Amino acid sequence: MLIAVAIAGLAFALFLLLWYAYQVLLLAFAGLLLSIFLHRVSVLIQERLGIRYSYSLALVLLAGLLIVAGLLVLIAPTLGAQVDEISTELPKAWQEIRQSLQQSNLGRRFLSQGGQEAIPSRSEIWSRLAGAFSTTIGAIGNLFIILFIGIYMAANPGVYLRGICALIPYQRQERFTQVMNEVGENLWWWVMGRLVAMAVIAVFTLIGLWIIGVRLALVLSLLAGVLNFIPYIGPLASAIPALLLALPEGGTTVIWVAVLYALIQTIESYFLTPMVDKRAVSLPPALTITTQVLFGSVAGILGLALATPMTAMAVILIHRLYVQDALGKGQGGREN
Repeated sequence: MLIAVAIAGLAFALFLLLWYAYQVLLLAFAGLLLSIFLHRVSVLIQERLGIRYSYSLALVLLAGLLIVAGLLVLIAPTLGAQVDEISTELPKAWQEIRQSLQQSNLGRRFLSQGGQEAIPSRSEIWSRLAGAFSTTIGAIGNLFIILFIGIYMAANPGVYLRGICALIPYQRQERFTQVMNEVGENLWWWVMGRLVAMAVIAVFTLIGLWIIGVRLALVLSLLAGVLNFIPYIGPLASAIPALLLALPEGGTTVIWVAVLYALIQTIESYFLTPMVDKRAVSLPPALTITTQVLFGSVAGILGLALATPMTAMAVILIHRLYVQDALGKGQGGREN
């Protein structure tokens, strides 16, 4: 009886720990995704150059550092100037919106109920940007946590896998290792799919905005590429500044910008992502949407961004270890 009570208490304590520390678990999972990327790239370099794994990992990290530093040197001056220009252009865009709203009864009603206060000045924009910057300090800290978790796990992944296997009965360790390798393979392709989609969207957005003639195309394209990592919210959030900055150019420009963003997202959703997902686990759309809404409501933007890979991992583990092995159904199990 005491043993049962102790087990129940331990399970409840574990549940509370997971409930209140879910943010830490999400950061650890993000670090796992980074470690998978670093490990696979390092292994490819190791095989090509015939060097030790530690040297290839160091080359990958050095290359990443040089790429980031190079982008900062090349883009930072232009980026800073364009961000400053955004702070000047957005109030003008809001002014255009107000003038358009004043042309209709519904718009005038909106303005009379406080819509006038929605037009920020340049100083107010900088003040809000400063406030937003101060709130991102924690996010930057989280990025460093993810970075260090990813590097340490990539440096010696066998240690962590053996540590997990130590909790598994000896006769099941080989099967568990096989399943975990399959999970890693699927997560690798998911990461590659996200990176390819982000790069393609950034490039297409830059080219499209340059052809249309929208200024600040560099900032807007980088924003579109980065925010595409977040499902649903990211593409919508990246389109709003572009539409606002297109307002002074006229309604035709606004329509072309909207068409551009819709077309790029269509290409990403129906061509790029399915091509990469062929190498990863295939998730039912309803399950994907449900888990994204669930993780997003519980854990915010980070939960929404990581919902799909976490669901893919859970599907593989459940199907391989429970459906096939425990229930004996499907390939690899005992057919009833």
